[in-house]
Amino acid sequence: MLASVYKNKYSSFKRVNEESEDFSYEEHDTTNENRLQDFVAKIIAEVSGVEYIYCRREGQVNYIWAIINELDPQVRRAVYKKEMAIIDLFPEMDFDFNIIARMNKPIQSIISQDGIELIYKKSN
Repeated sequence: MLASVYKNKYSSFKRVNEESEDFSYEEHDTTNENRLQDFVAKIIAEVSGVEYIYCRREGQVNYIWAIINELDPQVRRAVYKKEMAIIDLFPEMDFDFNIIARMNKPIQSIISQDGIELIYKKSN
């Protein structure tokens, strides 16, 4: 199962530097909210068509938005598989995943920055 692969692969990681997209693999607890966001971003960002990932936590629900450029069924299916792996890894947590196709529009016209956090931006 994909979830067990991720459990082994990402069981211990942390962001090296808050301004960096780099991760190092060291012991820590991935249930911490910020680390969970990094974990989610790292998994979903493995899909090459994902350009941005945003998140927000409201109560017990973790809202995650994956931004892609076009309505590509293959990219969407790949993102869905990653989302299911995350749900399988954390059955005790509530997630609300969304995929948004920006259709060549600027990201600022798609996402309001109010109350949400950018957790991944694809480097050019």
